[in-house]
Amino acid sequence: MTRTAPPLSLPAVASWNRDGNNAEPPRGPIAAASDTDAAPFTVGLRYTGRALTQRFMRAFAGLFMSLLLGMALNLMTGTANADYPLTIIELKHRLPEDLIPVLAPLAGADGVVTGANASLFVRASPNRLADIRAALTRLDQAARSLLVEVRRRSAGDRSNSSFAVTVDEPIGDHARLRVGPDRQTGIRAGAGGESNRRDLLQQVRVMDGGQAFVSIGRERPVGYRGVYTGPYGTRVESGIGYVNAENGFYVRPRLSGDRVVVDVSSRAADFGRGGDIATGAVDTRVSGRLGEWIPFGSSQDSAERQATGLTDRRSAAGSEIRDLELRVRAID
Repeated sequence: MTRTAPPLSLPAVASWNRDGNNAEPPRGPIAAASDTDAAPFTVGLRYTGRALTQRFMRAFAGLFMSLLLGMALNLMTGTANADYPLTIIELKHRLPEDLIPVLAPLAGADGVVTGANASLFVRASPNRLADIRAALTRLDQAARSLLVEVRRRSAGDRSNSSFAVTVDEPIGDHARLRVGPDRQTGIRAGAGGESNRRDLLQQVRVMDGGQAFVSIGRERPVGYRGVYTGPYGTRVESGIGYVNAENGFYVRPRLSGDRVVVDVSSRAADFGRGGDIATGAVDTRVSGRLGEWIPFGSSQDSAERQATGLTDRRSAAGSEIRDLELRVRAID
């Protein structure tokens, strides 16, 4: 019995007969196929699916390349829009590095502001370039010369008191009673105190918006001795080094009308009575009027000591207050 397949239009594909030889591909619709011809028909249908897949991949590759080309054209168009002409602006008073941090945001995301020597180099849209020029009329002003003074004041008070009873009396012919710190019978009482004041004034001249640092200090010789062990044995080294106690400050003043904002960092060190070094540091930002003293730091130390015996008592107390102030004056 012979079965008839419905007409089917297929593209021309390579096919093979049962002997493995390349056969001429069918042309036109396949009208009918018998049971004995099912194998060539099946093989032809399989390779037709591969041809369709190849066509789909070629179409997808073409679409992908079209998308890439479109993205490249968009990027080239955006770059062309942002390729603004270079504008050179000569500065009259300020330096480029002082103004670029302020002007760069005005150029926008597609603009650039750089500078060298006394010139600014700007690439920006016409509207943003106009904003930059307007800002420069206010920013490119002659910086005022300022005198910054930092004053350290210290005040210390120390007091001491003592009270003692001494008994030194014979008892009979061969004994003696002696109680107390002294060598004779009596009552001793005493009190005392001292005060000290110290002012340290440091000055530095700086331009408005500029930075300055000034420091003074003292050095003391300190002897040292060390024992070192190495691959060639043990050696002893001794000598004299120097310890530095330095007082200084860093400032950056910025004027706003008749007021000033100051970033200040102060370092202080001083030798103590026993050779130790007392240090202190302050980092802050303060504001005030030109010409007035502005407090920006303070510290206070206090100590008290007491000693009590059987017939005597001693006490000592001390305190020290340190104040930091600064003043900015215009000297132009």
